[in-house]
Amino acid sequence: MQPLQYDLRCPAAKENSLTHTAAAPSNLDAATTMRSADTELQSAIELQLQQQISATVEDVKTKLS
Repeated sequence: MQPLQYDLRCPAAKENSLTHTAAAPSNLDAATTMRSADTELQSAIELQLQQQISATVEDVKTKLS
């Protein structure tokens, strides 16, 4: 089986040529964005947990005073 080939003299083929795909975002860009979002989410969760723990500790201190 031969690979798909375009006749670049045809206007439709020019629009689908590999030169146009070079501008498309790569899978690596998408993976980097996902890792960044995961890191942000994890940081937000950790911050929220820290705040809840601090509030609980303050409540316990107040009740014990």
